[in-house]
Amino acid sequence: GYINHFTDAYFETMSGFTTTGATILDDVECFPHGLLFWRSLTQWIGGLGIVFFTIALLPSLVGGQTKVFAAEATGPIKTKLHPRLSTSAKWIWSTYLVLTIACILSYYVAGMGLFDSFNYAMTTTATGGFSTHNTSTEFFHSPSLEYICTFFCFLSGVNFTLLYAAVIKFKIKELFRNSEFRFYIFLVTVFSVFIMVELMVMRNYDMEHAFRSAIFQVVSFITTTGLFNDDAALWPHVTWVVLSMCMFIGACSGSTSGGLDIRPFPDNWDMKEQIGAKDAGVCDWDDYTVINQTGKLKDGALWIIFDCGYDDFFFEVNQAFHQKLLERGVMHDFIVRPGAHTGEYWSNSIDYQILFFFKFFRASH
Repeated sequence: GYINHFTDAYFETMSGFTTTGATILDDVECFPHGLLFWRSLTQWIGGLGIVFFTIALLPSLVGGQTKVFAAEATGPIKTKLHPRLSTSAKWIWSTYLVLTIACILSYYVAGMGLFDSFNYAMTTTATGGFSTHNTSTEFFHSPSLEYICTFFCFLSGVNFTLLYAAVIKFKIKELFRNSEFRFYIFLVTVFSVFIMVELMVMRNYDMEHAFRSAIFQVVSFITTTGLFNDDAALWPHVTWVVLSMCMFIGACSGSTSGGLDIRPFPDNWDMKEQIGAKDAGVCDWDDYTVINQTGKLKDGALWIIFDCGYDDFFFEVNQAFHQKLLERGVMHDFIVRPGAHTGEYWSNSIDYQILFFFKFFRASH
């Protein structure tokens, strides 16, 4: 066989289904088309999750939807699945399918072969990053293909429920009213411009090449896709820090970000619908708050930074977390400056975050 060990085959499959994109294959070009297609398909299925796939397309399983959904949902499930969950899932999967087909056609029209168009479209919209060539999209030496890839990676990083409402229901304005989407655009723009300038000044790229390389890599990193169109290892070191920040921040919705203590905000963010009312006895809210997990932290195991304005509604819980870490002797950066929970504050804090990550990567070498 082409992969001789079960562990390697299992790793590659799980990397596909989880859209992680890590691989043990040094030379994918020696693999037959059948295996390469299956490899890309695992990422495409994993793009919205096998669980969501099951809920949407396998409703005939007796009790299957409820059990699978309960296993994946945050907190206890108080009621049966809403009968329209399957319908909603199908609409979102339809959006995913339309996006994939549009990506296939775009790649094909721009000159990519049919086989590559299908494979790259599946891993682009899944933001997984598997490719059929060792040099990823750089293999094609095509600016038009790189712009197409950037565009569809960017769209695939948008909340799919929001994308469905905006595109399928023709409510485009809803996209730009969404604060998460606006912040997403803001981050991509700021990071891309910064890297573009660095490439022009430090590596003598012309403006178009610098812009194309910068925005491609930023979108690929912020959506954790992992495709590449240039050798970023040759870029200025500060661009590595920016790209790492992109990877940590991630794109829209469903990310690992959140508040340190949810208990002071029982009426916010639909948490009551997710884990039950705080005083209803359905679950212990203490189990779902980060501040109560400090006992699991060991000094030096993680680099920790949290940055908060004096007028931020999270200020008190952040300060409490800071005190907890001090009591346990866990080293961390705690930054407090004038400001609130606003885009203006966070845009000003970017310089501090870049310095933090620069120190982290310098210490790692």
